[in-house]
Amino acid sequence: MCVGVGDVCVWVLVMCVYVFALSTEKKLKEIEQNHCISLRWKPSDREYQEMEQALLGEKKEQLLLAIWKAAKRRAFLLKLKAKYAGRCLLVASISETSKMLSNVM
Repeated sequence: MCVGVGDVCVWVLVMCVYVFALSTEKKLKEIEQNHCISLRWKPSDREYQEMEQALLGEKKEQLLLAIWKAAKRRAFLLKLKAKYAGRCLLVASISETSKMLSNVM
């Protein structure tokens, strides 16, 4: 039977995932023993669902705060842009004029 390189790569990848899963499970059991955790939560448990909702609420609050800060910053920058729009055009025209003069000379 001839085994291709692709088959070997897949087999090695599967073994790596399996070993990683075993080591992760071992570490998790060790942490549970150190902290006297006797039972793991399942996604169907009430406590699990409550914690998940609390975390989602916190993430939502953080996202809304980030959006609010970005909107506030954008409004400030738009005010600055409106306030100094004429000056920027003047600086741009002076710059263009000086470039034209340097090209002529």
